[in-house]
Amino acid sequence: MSIKVLGLNWSDGIGSRFNGLSITKALGDLDVEYKLFAGKVHLGGHVNSLGKEFVEKNSTAHARVSKIESRLGLQSKLFWTTREIFQTKEYVEADLIHLHILHNGWFRLEEVLRIKKPIVWTIHDLWITTGHCIAPGECEMWKRNCLKCPDLARPMSVERDRARFEVKRKEKILQELDARYIVSTNWSKEQLIEKYPFIESRLKVIPFGIDQSKFFPKWKERENLRKKLGISEDTMVILIRASTDPQKNLQFAKFAIGALKRKGKFHIFTLEQMNHFSTSEFSDLTCTDFGWILEEDKLADIYSAADIFLMPSTSETFGMMALEAMACGTTVVYQRETAVDSVVNADTRLTFRKNARPIELTTILEDIQTDPKCLALESERVRLRAVTEFSIEKYAFNVASHYKDVLKL
Repeated sequence: MSIKVLGLNWSDGIGSRFNGLSITKALGDLDVEYKLFAGKVHLGGHVNSLGKEFVEKNSTAHARVSKIESRLGLQSKLFWTTREIFQTKEYVEADLIHLHILHNGWFRLEEVLRIKKPIVWTIHDLWITTGHCIAPGECEMWKRNCLKCPDLARPMSVERDRARFEVKRKEKILQELDARYIVSTNWSKEQLIEKYPFIESRLKVIPFGIDQSKFFPKWKERENLRKKLGISEDTMVILIRASTDPQKNLQFAKFAIGALKRKGKFHIFTLEQMNHFSTSEFSDLTCTDFGWILEEDKLADIYSAADIFLMPSTSETFGMMALEAMACGTTVVYQRETAVDSVVNADTRLTFRKNARPIELTTILEDIQTDPKCLALESERVRLRAVTEFSIEKYAFNVASHYKDVLKL
């Protein structure tokens, strides 16, 4: 008899590789029927995605509540609609509830205490430990209960500093909640335990997995895309997520790329935001902006066409885009001392220090460009690591096993 699991997450489409939808088939093969109730539906046609009627009915109210909360310095506090979820057929029939991201404008956090079913909660970022932000970066005020927030604009932003109140509120909820927790890396585990040591015995590390039927080296697509864009084989293509979220550290990467001596030997691919490399300081550098792409096949084409995926982030909790690049045989260059270390495990020649100057990254990129043998060896290493350590089947098996263990308690 199958175990029925209902996941709760702010979105179904954005982050589907994190929220369980990417492994529904693999879970089904392991006798787990997984459905996801989303607060914002982007994949309404997905057979396992629920919540469309809830979103259509409440989206205007949720937008208004989000604005009110921001003005008051609150988050996930005033959403009275949350109880509607508990009246759905899928919730009533579920054997277990799997919580994901609850804090993006649709759920009242206190309502988790009303769930009278076994609970597994995957902690995807550090929001649960802070007064409002999802990635504190260099700020360590969260370790002192956010006594005074130095940056209300850091995502998720608020207009009033109630951070001290909010972080104590979250701690009280976790102290009262009977749940089992999942994080994807030991780095995340260490951060969470430092703040809430009382959950250590209920916390398990389960790395995410990658669908290797979608993310794999696509040599023909690489050749066609590069030819279409007029990129020669001796030009090194650097792919970067162009996001202005502070933890993505884009400005650091722009300084480093702007200092490249032989710009004609480099081409930039960007995902998400456009025109970051269109200003005068990059006039000698060619760039292709792809925007935000959800289609996994197109993403794999772009990863495969790139030589390097550059991930300068300061506080990743896993690094899914790094893993996607690895599966496509694309070398990853990143900042050390984040969770990305445990995913990529690259030689230090391909990583830069925390608090490094941009010139350190510039040197790494120039050295790789002149050493194609190093690039080829690293390409094969990361691809093999993705295949052996981070398969989607392994991820689904570990999640299903955890569900079964929790239900035995």
